[in-house]
Amino acid sequence: MASASQREALARIVYRYKNDIDEDSDIQHFGHRSSAGFCIRTKGNREGMTWTAIQFEDMERYAQKMEHHLRLEMNDCDLTKQILQENNLKYYELKEQRDELDAEVVQLKTDNEKLQDENFNQQAIILALQAQCAHLVKQIPSSPPHPVTQEAQIEEENNLKRKATEEGSPLSYYGAVKRR
Repeated sequence: MASASQREALARIVYRYKNDIDEDSDIQHFGHRSSAGFCIRTKGNREGMTWTAIQFEDMERYAQKMEHHLRLEMNDCDLTKQILQENNLKYYELKEQRDELDAEVVQLKTDNEKLQDENFNQQAIILALQAQCAHLVKQIPSSPPHPVTQEAQIEEENNLKRKATEEGSPLSYYGAVKRR
């Protein structure tokens, strides 16, 4: 009888060659000790009934190769899993950064709109001030007023004094001077 490891090796071989093994295949044990093995009928000419003999020694070598390949595949799987985890972490970090940048873009757009509104308001104020200045400039006479001489100023003060004394009150003189 085959040992557990030999049965496992056979199962691996059968699995490996499952597409080649006839569905109605019989697995037959043959031989003893070193020459012991199994015969498996494989697909082919039904009349010729092709049989493949697999000896236990070959099975054990094949099982070792399979185990080696499985270890390599498991290492590849572990490496792939690690890479996927790292990529997932990077993805979520980048997504978080993108969300932050999107929020910053929204904030910048809002700030830009506020600045544009302020700029528009300031331009409106500037235009209003320019219009007011233009109106004031139009009101300025084109020729300068006649220069007041000291004699004319003294004469005007004397006239104010005379009017104040005619009214009879020195306070009215100061009021007239102040009004001027």
